[in-house]
Amino acid sequence: MNFSRTRCSVENMPYTLSFPQAFGTGILVSSPSPSVRAARPALDACIDEFDRIFSRFRPDSVVNSPSALRRFPSWADELFEIYDVLGALTDGRFSPLVAERLVKMGYGPLFGQEGDHPLDFGAAGKGFAVDRMAHILDQYVSAYTINAGGDIYTTEHLTAGLENPWNFSQALGTVDLEPGTALCASSPSRRHWTSLDTGEEVHHILDATTATYASWVTVSTSAHPTAWADGLATALFLTDPQRLRHPAVPEWNFARIDTEKKAERSYSWAGSFFSMQ
Repeated sequence: MNFSRTRCSVENMPYTLSFPQAFGTGILVSSPSPSVRAARPALDACIDEFDRIFSRFRPDSVVNSPSALRRFPSWADELFEIYDVLGALTDGRFSPLVAERLVKMGYGPLFGQEGDHPLDFGAAGKGFAVDRMAHILDQYVSAYTINAGGDIYTTEHLTAGLENPWNFSQALGTVDLEPGTALCASSPSRRHWTSLDTGEEVHHILDATTATYASWVTVSTSAHPTAWADGLATALFLTDPQRLRHPAVPEWNFARIDTEKKAERSYSWAGSFFSMQ
């Protein structure tokens, strides 16, 4: 997920397609070429298809249909594989089955029939949708940036700001993105509520085992870089980075801030933090 958002400048990309309602955060596609406009119908169809399948906030979505009737398209297998890998590396904490607990805690509506297990693919789903959009855009333009509420994929050289989770008007640092790189972030700072079952203040990242409060991940060497970056940004809350260095996981880099505002970054992280003072 990416609720500690990233910010980027696309001043050299004057042609923009806006999808303000997509996935609850909105999506901007920017390009230096006017040919990007021709991609809108295909992108609209891609967003709608993904939403109809994976949105837990639509009563007619596949994930909200009765368990026995759920049918997913073959292209979703690659998303499920990401969940299988990250689930195994986090001892099952990274899982679409967190939806049942989120519903009990008061996050989002519950659709479907009693006894069905609701599913939530939000930890990597939006990133996967961005990758599907990128595959479409490749057919129309060679240069573009997709910004889906902070989940970013770009084919250009780009510098992105890392949002301060304690003060959304500030950046904690920047990171340089090479062409073909995805950047995603995660933090409980933007999405929290009072739990229905306990009355406590809670957030969407369940079973956290590390002191991470905000994380940023970049991935470039993958067929689905944004999905992996999206999932890994959440997985950093659930296990230590070294456990996520695995042959089944593409090469990735990270930066993170813990609850005591201590910063950490991987050796090859292409960015830096500003002073925390």
